[in-house]
Amino acid sequence: MKHLKRTAALVLAMVLSVMAFAGCDVKMENNDTDTVAAVFENEKIYMNEAKLYAYLSQRQMEYSSQFMILYYYGGYDKFWEENWGYNLTQAMQEVYQTKLMARLAKDEGITLSESEKEELALRTEKMKTETETAKAIELSGATEELVDKYMEENAYATKYYLKLMEDVDRTFDQEEFRRKSLTGVSITAKSTKEAPTEAEEEDESEAEAEDETEAEAEDENEAEAEDETEAEAEAPSEAEAEGGDDGAEPVEGEPEDETEGETESETEPETETFSDEEKAENVQTAMEKILQLMKDGNTASDIVGMFSGDTTVNVSTLSTVEVSPENAKPEDQEDFAEYKQLAWSMKTGDTESRIFKNDSGSDVGYVLHCGNDDDPDLRKTAEDEELEKRKSALFAEKIVALQKKYPTFHVYTEKVSNIKYKSSILGSITVTGDDFAEHQDELTDPAEEEDTTKE
Repeated sequence: MKHLKRTAALVLAMVLSVMAFAGCDVKMENNDTDTVAAVFENEKIYMNEAKLYAYLSQRQMEYSSQFMILYYYGGYDKFWEENWGYNLTQAMQEVYQTKLMARLAKDEGITLSESEKEELALRTEKMKTETETAKAIELSGATEELVDKYMEENAYATKYYLKLMEDVDRTFDQEEFRRKSLTGVSITAKSTKEAPTEAEEEDESEAEAEDETEAEAEDENEAEAEDETEAEAEAPSEAEAEGGDDGAEPVEGEPEDETEGETESETEPETETFSDEEKAENVQTAMEKILQLMKDGNTASDIVGMFSGDTTVNVSTLSTVEVSPENAKPEDQEDFAEYKQLAWSMKTGDTESRIFKNDSGSDVGYVLHCGNDDDPDLRKTAEDEELEKRKSALFAEKIVALQKKYPTFHVYTEKVSNIKYKSSILGSITVTGDDFAEHQDELTDPAEEEDTTKE
């Protein structure tokens, strides 16, 4: 089944080209086992089976598109309010795909071995008991027998698909699929800073006074000594001090400057704007410091924490950076291509820094550390992705002829439209900050895809 899912995006367009949505008036019977939802050749597909496909399709889409759903809609309910019709179309496409492939498998005498039957039994039991799939089954109202049928047909469809893929090219050029893994940070300048307060200005004046020459300091000390002697001679006696002989009486309830102090605390702090020259210098200074910190073994996350309260720059982690030979090409590059070109030139253990201009002409500093200039895990992922592309292309080439053997698939859309969204199958969505970079390529709203459905 998972092999079929991987090619679904490409196959769905192929399926739609032969799918005939008929508007025949079929009377709704008392229950799902009497109401026909679709017909594949001579096989009637009743509403309970259509519901099973619909809610399992819902579960799959929620699972595979969590980030996109949160990003665009904030949650599942809002997403399905706008896209439930899309899910029903997807489910009916999967019905046709599975039925077609299972029928072709049996036509060619493909069977399941004893070990495959044992594996199928285990997977079927897991599907019935695993929280997410069990909820989809519950929402559909499918019986155990129907779930067994669903899993068996998918097993035959998958085995036929694997047979079709025996001819796929599995060779890979070593340099083409080389991948480098790096970590790093980006540095941007802050535009403003808080203006110094009166107390800070006084501290600065005191600091300047401490820088006076030694001769001036000595003269000042002597003057202070003379002042202290005169003060002692003129100081009032202890009795005079206690008696308050100056004639002034303390006034209760009127502390000095209280109103003025309250007014100052309520005033927003003033800010000063950095000049372009200052911002460029701030980025350069921070970058040099971070370069040394990274060379000393500090991680990108450590460094971001060190600069969390910095008043001159913003420092953000790049998380894990993956680069390929494509990043070495200057043409047709995406945003921030320049730092990826720098990354591709690095060897394992290298730490480099450089400043680039962003689209608005501002300086952005990058400090990168190359963890592996031939990462085996990233290479394997790249090869797997390429293999799936090749399989999709091969499958698209072969399925056109295969569909002609069993082209009849009618969906009673007015019946299937009675399958309603009830609740999300997955729990609440949890996406961390690092997920954005990892899942950016998923940000395609399925509702925006071209509707090729034929009524």
